Amino acid sequence: MKLFVKQYLLFFMMLLPLTGTRAQQNYSYEHYLVENGLPNNIINQIIQDKKGFIWVATYNGISKYDGYSFKNYKPTASDKVFMKNKRINQIVEDSNGRIWIKNNSDKSNTYCFNPKTETFWSTDLISKAAAEEFHLSKIKANKSGYVWLLSKDQGCILVTDLLFSTKVYSKKNKNLNASEVHSVFEDKKQNSWLLTNNGLSLVKKNNLDKTTQFFTNQKKTFYAGVELDDEIWFGGSNGIIAKYSKVNHAFKTQKLELNANITSLEKLNEETILAITDQLGFCTINIYTGNIQIY
Repeated sequence: MKLFVKQYLLFFMMLLPLTGTRAQQNYSYEHYLVENGLPNNIINQIIQDKKGFIWVATYNGISKYDGYSFKNYKPTASDKVFMKNKRINQIVEDSNGRIWIKNNSDKSNTYCFNPKTETFWSTDLISKAAAEEFHLSKIKANKSGYVWLLSKDQGCILVTDLLFSTKVYSKKNKNLNASEVHSVFEDKKQNSWLLTNNGLSLVKKNNLDKTTQFFTNQKKTFYAGVELDDEIWFGGSNGIIAKYSKVNHAFKTQKLELNANITSLEKLNEETILAITDQLGFCTINIYTGNIQIY
């Protein structure tokens, strides 16, 4: 019940920019239900796209709110896409304005909705050999336009363009030494770093067919990345930070006193990195001295 209430509260807060209210004014709230146009009263996620529209992931498909009314979307026969389970868990907007959708099903197909054409695409349209029994765990849309579909046991699928060209990275395809991909970090050159349960894999933008592996078979899992002027830092398991030099293209590691998985790295200012763990709180790291302050 608490989650349900929190989702609705967030929904109301996100609607405020569409009403033209100001911070100094008194706010008014409205309660939206199926009777007002929503496809379902249970909401799993809400996002605001680049144009300001609100997108709602519900137990009965997706809906767009324009500040006045809801418009609901589901695949039609012309889409050649069948969505048996319409309980939507995750929605993500990519750099081209498309809405990527993860539903709540055992197979966990990935769907993509194009608001311009109002059409759907699905991983069902990928050749069966390429994406056989692919179980989606997360959708990662990066600034380059690349969209990564991540799995806990079958690697990942890269969707490279508006035509849904795909590239599969997996043990089966012998271009990835890991089964689970936690995230994909994109650097300033738009190279992609796959953060896996068996090290790091680098996929350069100018050569998607080749992967360069780091820390394989060393029992190192990676979860997060942050880019600095001369280095890229990756947060890993057991308090490990792997620092990649852009100059000599080599790694060095730093072991934090926090013996936990580093799940987030953020640059606070020119000399400080914030490292957040999954169990033991967080710390700050001085970029130049390496000094650590644990909180």
